[in-house]
Amino acid sequence: MVASVYADNGVTLRENALMGIGQKIDSATSMTVGEDSMLGQANMLGWEVEKRPLINVDGHIHSDKFEITRIDPTTGERIVLDSVVVGGKYFPIQNEKSFLFADSLMDFGAKPEQVFSFNGGRRVGGTFGLSDLDLNIGGVDKLQAKLLVLTSHDGSTTLNAGIIEQRLWCTNQISGMLKNYPNRVVIRHTASAEFNVHEAQRTLGMAGSWVREIERIAEGLVQVPMTTGQFAEMATGIYPKPDSDETTKRATSRWSNQINLLESIFDGNAPAGDTTGQIGGTAWAGYNALTERLDWYRNASNSLQLGRTRAAQAMGIIGNLDKTKSNILTQVESFVDSMPETVAV
Repeated sequence: MVASVYADNGVTLRENALMGIGQKIDSATSMTVGEDSMLGQANMLGWEVEKRPLINVDGHIHSDKFEITRIDPTTGERIVLDSVVVGGKYFPIQNEKSFLFADSLMDFGAKPEQVFSFNGGRRVGGTFGLSDLDLNIGGVDKLQAKLLVLTSHDGSTTLNAGIIEQRLWCTNQISGMLKNYPNRVVIRHTASAEFNVHEAQRTLGMAGSWVREIERIAEGLVQVPMTTGQFAEMATGIYPKPDSDETTKRATSRWSNQINLLESIFDGNAPAGDTTGQIGGTAWAGYNALTERLDWYRNASNSLQLGRTRAAQAMGIIGNLDKTKSNILTQVESFVDSMPETVAV
């Protein structure tokens, strides 16, 4: 059973989608310096990102609206980031400068995995493995720690770093702020080598604290037996049934399909196959069924219909699933706390 799950076609496609977000990095000693760096291998050096005044079709120059342009290293031509408009206070920062602190992360043992440019360069960043923070929940459920560093060239986000635990059985991206334990830090731009070391240490400190807390929570949940009936009760509490009047028949049908899908994931009968591994029938499996739907089943009935956008959402490169996952974990913990020791089903 264990060997077959990792070979399951659905999970393999998910892994491919995650690695297909950007350029896979097999070897690099720097994120920013040289053609063999992470950025260099992905043609992300020398973009010369600039803002220039926005001019309408009548030739009017807007005083506080600007478009963003950059060099395409493959052609040498300057291209415009389509539909991106920023204000006068926005100041472009080059990829090389943004990710200087990531070089210090690598000095502390972070292993480069991939680097990406999303939506034509609107969002850029990379991922690193942190093997010292890998987990094995209950001795049977392996999670791999990853650090996501991310910034934007459209003003949509500041430079930040976030910690993720990827569950190997289903490729869920376990993330989100825990009570008193943030999973992201905002990084200040600086050319100071000393300050970049400080930011790397601060980032890794945040990551370690968050991982220890998610490990504590997961080790508790994996010890709690949960039936399908209990899971369904929990899921309908998180996703209540819409009012059943004529105007919401479609909404009720969507809700019913969603609950049925969640139950099938929990029971190991979902389209991607059995992704419960050896945690089936536990509250930890319940939480992972809920996050698996968010990461891999939203907006499609079949999780095999994967794309780069969905993988980027799962990783937290775009969208805001972190907040949703945090809220779900809080509700799972609350439900477990309210469970009697024995429930008749």
